[in-house]
Amino acid sequence: MFITLAGTQGSGKSTLCKIFVEKYGFELIKVSGIMRQLALERGVSILQMNENKNAIFDSRMAWHFVPHSIKVFLTADERTRAERILQDDTRGAVETFEHIDHTIVSIRNRLKLENERYKKVYNVDNLDMSNYDIVLDSTHKSPDELADEVVAYAKAHHMWIEQNNDDLLYKRVKVTLPADYYPSIQDNCISGVVTSVDENGITIDDKEYLAFSHINSIEELQ
Repeated sequence: MFITLAGTQGSGKSTLCKIFVEKYGFELIKVSGIMRQLALERGVSILQMNENKNAIFDSRMAWHFVPHSIKVFLTADERTRAERILQDDTRGAVETFEHIDHTIVSIRNRLKLENERYKKVYNVDNLDMSNYDIVLDSTHKSPDELADEVVAYAKAHHMWIEQNNDDLLYKRVKVTLPADYYPSIQDNCISGVVTSVDENGITIDDKEYLAFSHINSIEELQ
């Protein structure tokens, strides 16, 4: 399962990614800067061909390049984000601000300029919230609460894939797949009994091996 995380500066994207890496064992794929988005565009196909575990992308444009993902947009009110940036010592010489009003103006201008570049290069509006499955506000919520909301969404849509999947063994399931990976499978779904499980995928009816990284959702059938 892939999660793509976009959002505004100072909203807490890096902290949220850290939770998914440390608590849920996700692989972090971090791409920043519009010039490196082309590398992401090429790298996604390589990633999807490999038998990878769950991955979370920290990138403003990953939602566009990884369509089979849970698309999350994270934000917070402007003043809260400015206060966080001022208190963040890790930004070092890359970003220095004199006071909070200066910080607010800077992040407001950066958001506008970046979105204008994305529109020009990719013809998409990164700030159109209809592009995302979940829009989260971190102003009054902890990173753990935000992570719980993403996990809850994934589970509600049968997209959550546990790192330990032994409980799937010998269960009858319905697996939904991306059409571009398995074009021969009718309706992009396959149902059957899970006859083997490993850390990278499952086998259905001793015939079809499906990698977790290529699965949209798994629903247990009665």
